[in-house]
Amino acid sequence: MSANISIKMPGAISREDRLVAALSHAGMLMPLVGLAVPITVLISQWKRSPYLKFQAMQALVFQIIGVIVPLIFQVCYVGLYFAMIASAFIIPLLAGATPFGSPVTVETDMPVITQFVIMVGSFLLLMLVFMTLGVLQLISIPLFALLALWAAGLTLTRRPCRYPLLGHLIARWMGPDIVV
Repeated sequence: MSANISIKMPGAISREDRLVAALSHAGMLMPLVGLAVPITVLISQWKRSPYLKFQAMQALVFQIIGVIVPLIFQVCYVGLYFAMIASAFIIPLLAGATPFGSPVTVETDMPVITQFVIMVGSFLLLMLVFMTLGVLQLISIPLFALLALWAAGLTLTRRPCRYPLLGHLIARWMGPDIVV
């Protein structure tokens, strides 16, 4: 299926087109606001330049992904934060402890050490997932920015620019005779 895609090198691409394509990619440095650049390029240059059409479409999809992925990490991070707070009350109850020294007792056959291991182990597992999500969020934002700068640099230096995986999918979606 990918044999139908002919790739043309940007040798005859004007300096202005390369600069506009680079600005489309560099828009990632201003999340959400930067989306206006590739959208404007797509609207204004859709039929004039297949090169700009491809580069702007790549930049637009990449920027949308670059906004959504950290947002998903953030939502999971906040959700897990509230889950950890709730677990401070729920896990001890499940382990058979009495909440806030209340006179209500919970009958359990578990030894105290098992209850302790369940409480501490559950909390540590939630904490590990919580920290992992935080680190992934902190890494994803600069990683997307660096990839966008890499793409902008490639377009300025007349080298073909395709994001890993994404560029190929967009080229297949846009059809034959795509100028990379």
